Amino acid sequence: MAILRVRKGSSPGAIFTVHGCTKPTVLGRDAGADITVDDERVSRKHCRIFRAYGSWILQDLGSGNGTILAGERVDRQRIDDGATIQVGDTVLSFHPGELAPVPTNEIDGFRLLTAVYEEAGVVVYRALETSSDREVRVDVLTAAWRLPDRLLRTVTRTMEETPELDHPGIDRLIRAETDPTAGQHVALACRNGELLGSCIDRIQNESLRARLEVCRSVADVVLSRASRASLLAPFAPRHITLRKTDVGRYDASISLLELPALMAQQTRSLCHLPGYVSYLSPELVEEKSADVTLASVVYAVGAVAYQVMSGTLPMGNESHRKILENHRTADPAPLELVRPDVPGKVSKLLERMLSKDPEARPSDLTEILRTLEKAARDAGDDSPEVVFRVATASRRSPETHTPPPTPPARVPRTVPVVDSVANERPEEDHGKPAQSAGFAHLLEVPLWVCIWALLFFIARYLSRYLFLSYS
Repeated sequence: MAILRVRKGSSPGAIFTVHGCTKPTVLGRDAGADITVDDERVSRKHCRIFRAYGSWILQDLGSGNGTILAGERVDRQRIDDGATIQVGDTVLSFHPGELAPVPTNEIDGFRLLTAVYEEAGVVVYRALETSSDREVRVDVLTAAWRLPDRLLRTVTRTMEETPELDHPGIDRLIRAETDPTAGQHVALACRNGELLGSCIDRIQNESLRARLEVCRSVADVVLSRASRASLLAPFAPRHITLRKTDVGRYDASISLLELPALMAQQTRSLCHLPGYVSYLSPELVEEKSADVTLASVVYAVGAVAYQVMSGTLPMGNESHRKILENHRTADPAPLELVRPDVPGKVSKLLERMLSKDPEARPSDLTEILRTLEKAARDAGDDSPEVVFRVATASRRSPETHTPPPTPPARVPRTVPVVDSVANERPEEDHGKPAQSAGFAHLLEVPLWVCIWALLFFIARYLSRYLFLSYS
């Protein structure tokens, strides 16, 4: 998502949205351009802006007066935040990460409140349904774009399956408008909460049990939706809304239909968008990739769980192209080595979920949920994480070191309890006769005593020998 703000021209202060995907946003004098510039020195199709492997690219389209970027004429060049673009006599500034102002008019009975994000020409809004006075989510397709036939069929099937899929963590589809003349959009139920992508760093300060519960809840809603072939869609942390309950548990929710993700897949933009690059399965990292499958969703869930549990991305935080290459060729470090408090079974599960071979990934979704649920249930106040934190703190301040409490050993009633005197003995002496213990003490005589005793006897022998010889 990005905007162009007019600094100089016929409409100073005007703001235009730039589509965040590989499908370019075209600037020109022509009325059919995505951004129409009222300037006689601007060509009908002057230049275009698009995404390429995480970067924004400006490309001239053979214009008569050329495209000026930061004072220099360019044919194709990467654009940075705040860069100045001049087409004809019009000067614009480029601002990635910003959204255009929210429209003031209602859309199909929904009053748009705030823009959440834009992706592949779809803007996600928090809105208010005026008839019921409830907050909803509305995904609005940019006016210059149209839903492809394949996505139209997906929206229709989703509308039909909405009453059948009853899951407390999946927000249903309320309404869909697919007529281009009325403005194509979908309205979905939504919940108050925080997007998972914006709170992963903060979750690292939570307990082991809390992090495991986040993983379990996310896996539950995502895999439950993906269990239906017609609802398969790419997955990234921004699709999850996370809410902390009164009892300290985390509940995740996801929308039944993720129109921005489906549009990103349709325009072959997944491997170019930073929001997806760290969670793409090896079979999806190519620009002409295969369709999303259940195995690729399992891989994405594993990557998100790895990040939630460790605070690090499984394929590193390197350049865009390097991360894509790592998906194909590199294996992430075992989670239990990155974060020692993570149970071994969870580490092995995520290792399988992140397998390069789709056939090697878990196909039994209940196995994934059962493993995460059991690990969260087993993690308590005496979990490895608590011991790890106490040990780390004690190393930082040895002068105030207080050994962590040791849980009492579970001793069978038929086994007598060893007294305190026996507990003071070395472990290798337990069960030996008392004589052997006394003999062991003789072995502890210092070596220098033995050497002096040996020299004494040698000197005494020599003096006696010399005395007898002279006499």
